[in-house]
Amino acid sequence: MPVVTLSRMLGTTGDAIAEGVAQALGGRLVTKATLYAAAQAAGISPVALADLDGATAMSLADRLIAAVRSMPMLPRSRGASLLDASPLPVAHEGFLPETPTQYELDESARLLDRVIRDLAATGNLVIVGRAAHAILRERGDALCVQIVAPIEYRIQALAQGENITVREALARIRASDRTRADYVRRYYNIGWTDSAQFDLVLNAARLPVPVAVKLIVSALPPGR
Repeated sequence: MPVVTLSRMLGTTGDAIAEGVAQALGGRLVTKATLYAAAQAAGISPVALADLDGATAMSLADRLIAAVRSMPMLPRSRGASLLDASPLPVAHEGFLPETPTQYELDESARLLDRVIRDLAATGNLVIVGRAAHAILRERGDALCVQIVAPIEYRIQALAQGENITVREALARIRASDRTRADYVRRYYNIGWTDSAQFDLVLNAARLPVPVAVKLIVSALPPGR
């Protein structure tokens, strides 16, 4: 069963592409929103990781995995922006207090690592962000995709999509890129924009969403 990880830059159509791929495969779409909703459904508090030992962390992971698997396949967003416009692209978001300690950040990363590995074991899903490409890069059945675009395109797209100034868009993009790069480097010791970490890199500025979706689906070998 196919497993696709999709890493995307802020100000691209990565989220729309991911949803299109999940629909084309008839699989589950796992996003930040999916994991946050699953955490709430599983009764995991934002401060649940404050005083964890290893066994408790694994128990929380099991609850979160079960909650994600119980959610409907192919969640659809009506009228959502085609842009990845998350202002705080932090993999930990939804699992931690507003000002977490480094211990809580590290435990959150371990929890998400476990959750993503276990979800991927069942296949037939598209995982957006969460450093999934780094977590699953050694699996032979995962197609790791990155959605990129020139900085000028991203600034204009984000400014128009979010109705903000070009200056604000640039600031958000810089903060987003820095946060995502720092997370992947800290926990997986790789470069976030290193194309060698991906099987397929697509330029959102040149490819409409339906074309990008077809390219990703066609890149999946038979039986993958």
